[in-house]
Amino acid sequence: GVLAVAVCARLGLCASVSRGRCCLIDIGNGGVVRTFGPPPPAAATTTTATAAKAKATAKAARKRFADTPAVCLGAQGHVLLVCDSTVSLGRDGLRQRIVSLELFTLEGVHLGSAELSPDRGVPTKLIPIAEGRAVMVCAGCGVEVRRVCIDRALEVLDEWSVSDDNNFRAAHDVDLGPSLMRPVVAAAALS
Repeated sequence: GVLAVAVCARLGLCASVSRGRCCLIDIGNGGVVRTFGPPPPAAATTTTATAAKAKATAKAARKRFADTPAVCLGAQGHVLLVCDSTVSLGRDGLRQRIVSLELFTLEGVHLGSAELSPDRGVPTKLIPIAEGRAVMVCAGCGVEVRRVCIDRALEVLDEWSVSDDNNFRAAHDVDLGPSLMRPVVAAAALS
């Protein structure tokens, strides 16, 4: 089924995302412009093993688009998606879930990825800002602002924490208002 949808009126495109495919659709005639899948999984690295050992022992499952409504179709011609994969760390059965942001061109060319720290969780919303040159990532205990460009793809520019507790998922939505210069973060909590 469809996990996420985003529309960019400036580009005249809609992005529809399922677990294995992202479809870019022309909003003028409804035709499919392009389809592409997630990038191949990267070798996992851990803090307890060297990169070479981790590369030799890690067996990554297929990377998939994550089960989240978060997708960003930017006016600069980029598509930002959330992926997840599970990595087996050797023979002892330990598994690690990896959540990442993946940057694509409108042609489906993968430009880069950024692995999110495990305490962030899966992003719930992605919003393009600065005319598509940056994106606000709403996940976990706050919001990150990341660069959207080829040479420093998805570099963290700023982070706003809503909660000091990394295990408490406080940030659920982010929106811009009352103007583009005044972002508002909405958070909900139960005590």
